[in-house]
Amino acid sequence: MNNSNAVVGKFALDSLTIGMYENEMVVYREYIQNSTDAIDRAVELGWIASLEESQIDITIDKDNKIIKIRDNGVGISNQNVSSTLKDIGNSSKDYSVNRGFRGIGRLAGTAYCKKLSFITSTRNEDKCSIVTWDCEKLKELLKPNLNNELDLVQVIDACVSVEEVSEDIEKHYFEVKLEGIDDKNNLLDEYRVKMYLAQVAPIEIDSRKFYYYSDLKDGIKKYMNENEIPIEEYPIQINRRRITKLYSTVIKGKDNDHIVAVRKMIIKDENDNKLAFLWYGERRIGKGRINDDDIAGIRFRKNNIMIGNADTVSKLFGDSESQKRFNKYYIGEIYILEKNIIPNARRDDFEDSYYYSIVKEEMTKITKELILVARKMSDRNNADDKIEKAEKKLDEIKIKLEKKRLTQEEKEVLEKEVEDINNKLEENKKIKENASQRLNELGRKTIVNNLEIEKKTSETQGKVKDLTKKLQDDDFKGNNQNPLKGISRDIQKTVRGILKILEKEIEAEKYDTIEEKIYDFVHKNKR
Repeated sequence: MNNSNAVVGKFALDSLTIGMYENEMVVYREYIQNSTDAIDRAVELGWIASLEESQIDITIDKDNKIIKIRDNGVGISNQNVSSTLKDIGNSSKDYSVNRGFRGIGRLAGTAYCKKLSFITSTRNEDKCSIVTWDCEKLKELLKPNLNNELDLVQVIDACVSVEEVSEDIEKHYFEVKLEGIDDKNNLLDEYRVKMYLAQVAPIEIDSRKFYYYSDLKDGIKKYMNENEIPIEEYPIQINRRRITKLYSTVIKGKDNDHIVAVRKMIIKDENDNKLAFLWYGERRIGKGRINDDDIAGIRFRKNNIMIGNADTVSKLFGDSESQKRFNKYYIGEIYILEKNIIPNARRDDFEDSYYYSIVKEEMTKITKELILVARKMSDRNNADDKIEKAEKKLDEIKIKLEKKRLTQEEKEVLEKEVEDINNKLEENKKIKENASQRLNELGRKTIVNNLEIEKKTSETQGKVKDLTKKLQDDDFKGNNQNPLKGISRDIQKTVRGILKILEKEIEAEKYDTIEEKIYDFVHKNKR
C-alpha cells in the first residue's frame, strides 16, 4: 500500500468563497453572525452588561470604496489570531451555541475586494492584531493553469500577513475592513444593504410600525418571555442609523388591509421539547398575496438570523406553485429553537435531521389550515366584489328610471335585469356567509359590524322592492320630462339621432354618461 499525505488543492478556496454563496450581500450576514457570537461571549464574561449595550457598527464609504464592520465583542487574543484568522474550516466554535461555526464565513469578503483586513484586540492585552489578506494576489494565484504547484496552505501563506500595534489594555473589539470594493456589486449601496439586513440580521421589530410585537397584553415579545424563548436582538447601525425589521401593521399596496391579530404557537417533539416557535399575522381583508417581497411570506430564523427566504417555507405549503403561493398571503417567522437543527453551509435551508423532519411535518399541518383560511377569505372577497358590482348596477337602473322615458318593452327588460341582479346578490351573500362562518370555525378573527351589514342588506332589499314595484306599474313610464326642453326641434332631432346610434354602438354604462354630457353641452350652448 502506498501511503501519502493528502493535499488540499488551491481551488478549494475558490469554492469556499465566491462559489459558496448566492450573492454578495451574504458578506454582511457572515461577518454580523461572527460579531453576535463574540458579543454573546462578552456578555457571558461580564464585559458587556447586556445585548442592548452591545455594538455592531457598519460603515459604508462609497466614495473610497471601503466597508467596515466593527463590534465590541470579546475580540481574539494575540496568541490565537493566526490560527483563527488564517485556518480554514477549523473553527473551535460549538455548533449548538454559535451562529458561525464552520470556520469559512470570514473568507466571504475575499471575492469582492482588493484587500481584506481583520483588526482585533481583547481585554488584558496591550496589542492589536491586524491580519491582512491580499485579495488581488489571491485571485491571481487561483487562476487556472497558473501556479499549479501551489497547494492551499502555500497560497494562503503567500497572501496573508500579520502585524501588531499597541492598544489600550481594557479594549476588546473586532473589525472587518474591506478595501477596493468592486463597483459592479451592491455592497456599497447603502439602501440595498439596509433592506437586505432588515430581513436577515438578528434585529428587533419596530413596535411603532408593528405594535403586535411589544403589545403588553398579547404581544409576540410577551409570549416569548412567558415561554422562555430567547430574544436575540442586537443593535446594528449602518452609517450611524439603527436598523429594524420591516414588518408593519399596514399591508403596503393593499387598500384598507392590515394585520388584525397575530397567532403564536410552539412546535414540540414527543417529549415536550421545544423545537420551534411560530408567529404569523392575520389580515383584515386578505385579498390576494402580499406584493411587498421584503416582508411577504413566513420565513425560518435560527438565533434570529434568517435562513433561506420565504421560498424555503413555501415548499411546506405543497408541491405545486398554486399551493406554494399561499405562503405570501401571510407575514411571519419560525424561530428554530432546537440546537440540533443546523443550517447548511449555504444557510439557505437546514441539514436533514430527525428534529427538522418533525418541524416540517407539523408546519405542513399548519400550512394546510393557512391555505384553507386564504381560500375562504378569497371566497368572501370575491363575493363582496360581486355584491358591490350588483348594488352599483341597481343604482344605475334607478338613475335611468329618473332620467329616461321608457317603453313597455324597456321596462320589461329592466325588470328582468333587476330580478337577475337580486338573484346574484342573494347567491353571493350566501357564499359570503358560508365563508365567514368557516373562518370563524377556524378561529379566524374577523372584523364585522353586524349592524352595518343589516342596514346595508335592508337598503339593498328596499332598492330591489322599489325598482320592481315601479317597473311592474303599468302607469309608470319613467321620466316624463323632455331633457331637450327649450331646444329647437331641428337640434332635438339631430341629438336624438346621434344618441340612437351611440346606444347601439357602446356599452350602456358609457352611453348613460355620454348622454348626460351631450344634454349638458346642448343646453350650455343653445342660442
